[in-house]
Amino acid sequence: MKNIKKKLIYTGVILLLFLIPYILSYTVLKNVRNFLWTSEWAVFSYGAQPFGWTARHFYFFLFVPALVVVWFDKKIAAIAIPIGNIVGNLAGYLIEGMIYSYNYQFYTADMDAREYYFKYQYSYGVQIWADFMIASIVIGIISEIVISIVKRHKKRNYSHT
Repeated sequence: MKNIKKKLIYTGVILLLFLIPYILSYTVLKNVRNFLWTSEWAVFSYGAQPFGWTARHFYFFLFVPALVVVWFDKKIAAIAIPIGNIVGNLAGYLIEGMIYSYNYQFYTADMDAREYYFKYQYSYGVQIWADFMIASIVIGIISEIVISIVKRHKKRNYSHT
């Protein structure tokens, strides 16, 4: 019974870590995007919005594997997924803005469509978010493996004494 309560608490935390950015992306952060798009930071922000793209695509339902992992008692790996989502979104938003600001200085009227697409239309932020997600999942899995090895090693050492 006590274990089920812990799992329910972790489930609630994970759902909140996905739900809060989702709600913010359609309320507060939408206004931030509108402000940045009309201000002097228009080039930096490129009209993007933190969590906007991933929220519109329901975070690719990444909360489902996170919740499944919780019920297999892999809590660190489960928490790594929403943390990677939040950090990846913010890093993708900021780094994408820097890339667009850098590329904007090379914009010329005689650029062909392919060159223009890769400099100004390709969403680097989504790629950066995906990289952070993959890294956070790998780090979560590795940490769970290391923790289980350490626990087994401690059990073995205590059983010999």
